[in-house]
Amino acid sequence: MNKELNIIIVLILVTFIVTFFYLFLASFPKNSDILPTVAGVSEQDESAEASKHKILSQWWPLKVGARKRFTIQAKNLGQGVVEQVVVEKRKIGNLQAYRLRATHRYDSGQMGIEELYVSPSAGKVEIPARMTSGGDFGFYKPPMVFLSLPMAVGTQWSGKTELSETKKDGTPRPAIDIPWQGEIVAFEPVSVPAGRFTSCARVENRVDGRFLTREWFAKDVGVVRREVLVGPDVMVLQELVLSY
Repeated sequence: MNKELNIIIVLILVTFIVTFFYLFLASFPKNSDILPTVAGVSEQDESAEASKHKILSQWWPLKVGARKRFTIQAKNLGQGVVEQVVVEKRKIGNLQAYRLRATHRYDSGQMGIEELYVSPSAGKVEIPARMTSGGDFGFYKPPMVFLSLPMAVGTQWSGKTELSETKKDGTPRPAIDIPWQGEIVAFEPVSVPAGRFTSCARVENRVDGRFLTREWFAKDVGVVRREVLVGPDVMVLQELVLSY
C-alpha cells in the first residue's frame, strides 16, 4: 500500500517540457559554420546543449517564484484546488533542480503539501527527489526520467530506479525498485478552465507497470492537464486554472 501511495504521489506532482522535433534539428549550426578544429567542435556541442535547454524551457517554463493553480478531482478525496510554486533552484546530487511545492486543498477540508525536484537538462526532464505531505524525503537513484527529446510522436524512454526514503523523524524506509517507461503519444488540442490550447504534447508515463500518468504540455505554459490512472480508473485529474 505504501508503495502504491509513493508512486501516485510522484505521478500527481510530476509536472513533464519540450518542443517540436524540427525546432530541435534547426537549432544545430549549419555545416558552413562548423570549423574543422577542436575548439569549433566544442562550440558546436555547447550550442546543441543550449538549444536542448531552450526547448525544454519553452515547454516547461521553470522560474523561481512562478505559480500555477489547478483544479483537482481525486477519487478518494473529492474536489479541490492545487497551488503550485517554484520555490528555489538547488543542487540535488550532480543535478541542478527546481523545487516545486504543491499545496492541495480539498472541499472536504483535507490539506497536504508535497514537493518535487525537477531537473530539465541534457535533453530530458529528470526527477531526482521528492518530499511527501508527511515530510518523508526520498531520492531516486538514478533519477527517474519523465520526458525526453527529440520532440516527436513515438519518442520513448525507459529505465529502473531505486527510491531511498527517510521518514520525517529520520527513520529510513526499505528501498523500493521502480521500473518506468514513457512515450510522446500525440499532439492535440486541450480545453481546460484556463482556456483552449492547440498542439499540446500528450506524454504518457507508466510506473511500476500499473500506474499511468497522462500529461498535456502547452508551449510557454507547461502542464495544462494531468490524469493519473490505476488500471482503467482515473484516480486523479488536474486542470490548469491560472499561470502567473
